Parts: sequence; C-alpha cells; structure tokens
Amino acid sequence: PKKEIRESIRGKAVMIKWGLVLAWSVLQAPRSVLSQQPAVPIFSAPCTMHTYFAAKPTESSKEKLGNKETIASWERAWRESGWQTRVLSEADAASHPDFDRLKAEFAKLPTVNAREYELACFLRHLAMANVGGGWMSDYDVIPLALPKCAKPSNGGKFTTHQTGPIPALVSGTAEEFLRVTRLLAAVPWTERPSFFRTRAGQPHVSDMRAMMYLRTTRAISTYPSPGVPPFCGVADAAEVLGQPFDCQALCPRPTLALAAGPNAGAQRRWGPLGAHLSHDSMKRLATQSRLEWLPEKVASRLQDLKNARLGDADFFHSVRA
Repeated sequence: PKKEIRESIRGKAVMIKWGLVLAWSVLQAPRSVLSQQPAVPIFSAPCTMHTYFAAKPTESSKEKLGNKETIASWERAWRESGWQTRVLSEADAASHPDFDRLKAEFAKLPTVNAREYELACFLRHLAMANVGGGWMSDYDVIPLALPKCAKPSNGGKFTTHQTGPIPALVSGTAEEFLRVTRLLAAVPWTERPSFFRTRAGQPHVSDMRAMMYLRTTRAISTYPSPGVPPFCGVADAAEVLGQPFDCQALCPRPTLALAAGPNAGAQRRWGPLGAHLSHDSMKRLATQSRLEWLPEKVASRLQDLKNARLGDADFFHSVRA
C-alpha cells in the first residue's frame, strides 16, 4: 500500500509540474519571439518595447538561428531593464483597413535593397499603429539610459531618437504612427529625384531616407531636440564601444523628462538612451585598433568579427551579455 501511495503522489507531482510548465508557456507565448501563436488584435501595455521582424524567404538555417538568438538577446536586454517585449510581424499590420493599399504603394517605391526588407521597414510603422502605438526599436538596439516605462517623447508625437533621423528607436501614439505611415507611402520621390537617390545615382526610397524628407517638412519630431548633444539619444555602437567614454560627458542632460510613474524621480540617468549595434557600426568597430580598454571577452569577439570568424548576430549576443 505504501508503494502504491508513493507512486500515486509521484504521478500527481509530475502532472502538476507539467501543468504549471504548460500554463507558464501559454502566458508567455504572446510576448516571446519563439511563440507560434497567431497574432491577436490587442493593445500594447504602456511598458512594452516592440520590435518588428520579417524573415527572408530564402533564409538559410544559419541565418534563422542567428536571427533567433539576436532577437532573444534583444528581449532579454529590454526585460532586464524593466520593459515587457513584443515582437511584431506583418500579421500585426495585415488586419488594418489600409494594409492592402499601403503595401501596394510601398511596393512601387524604388530601392536598391531587397524588396522584402524594404517593405518590412515601412510596414512596421503600420503594425505599431494597429497595436496601439508606444515604443519600437530595431532588434539591434540595446537600452542604456532610457527609463523603464518611459512616456513617448513630445507628448506622443511621432519621434525618432537617433540623429539622422534614424528610426532605430521611435515612439508615438497609434494615430501618429498611422499618420506617418500614410506620409511615407506618399513621399514625392519623383518630384525630388536628387534627394531620393544613391551616391551612384540610382533611385532609392528607404524608410530612413523618407524620414529625412519628412523631417525637412517638419512632419515628424526628433529627440534630442536642436541644441541638445546628439548622444542624449540613441548612440551608434561604434561611438560607444570604440573608445572609453563617460555617460555624463556624452549627455550632460538627464533623461528625467521621459520617466513615468510614481518613482520617476529615482530614474535620473545620464548618457545615451541606447546603443545601436547596426551592421555598419559593427563593421567600423571591427576596424578599430584600440581595443585594449574593452573587456577581454568583447575585444576578442571584435577580433573574431574582424577576421570573419564571427557573424553579426553572434557579436550582438556577446556584447549584450
């Protein structure tokens, strides 16, 4: 009888354990990049950092693994800074009434990049409009001085946070994201051919180039505002990691204005809001000769990147860690 009782208790314990594991995975699924759950039209919580990901149709198994690890590192970095995370995809934009029309307009814009990549760069703003607005970063941006649960900049107006303007970190209300998405689809590139072309003279309309045009018309806001040091926004990783730096020297103005909640006063920080580990910045980092000030692990990874023994995703994961 005792043996039967022990076996019964053990069996119930196993059932409870896996029941808890299943419940936890279901609760976590909507926020996780590993989730295979269908997109649902929910509004994002105020403390959510979004990113957008669209896999290439011809993605190799190595690229799939690299992207998976990079986005997982992005999620951990933002969660450790007090944010919830949500990875958006085209499915989050597809239910919007304007989706088909706007996607068709974006598909007409000339580009020297892969068509799928450029479409994703534009459609991510519609996805943000469809989920309720808030904050969105590229999945190669890691947080530094941005306060957790920060209020969207400029009272919710669509705002970029890297000098350029580069839309690596943006914020705004749902209405603002929709307004800007429609403006992006209607940029007058044929009327401004010299503005929308590469150095080689090829017509090219990227979302970053279109943002630059919108800034000239004052249709979007930027952070930092004029007169504030550029490093108070998102800093290029090559500038942050390429040489020793002091946060307060880079940005003598604290990010207190962005803080939200009853403990906002405790979030007084100096320095860049985040670091952008773009492909270009990592290539420039790999050519830096001064690596002695960096932690040994990061310096050795940079050397591996320089010697082509390490991919961008592996390097991003190592630097974040």
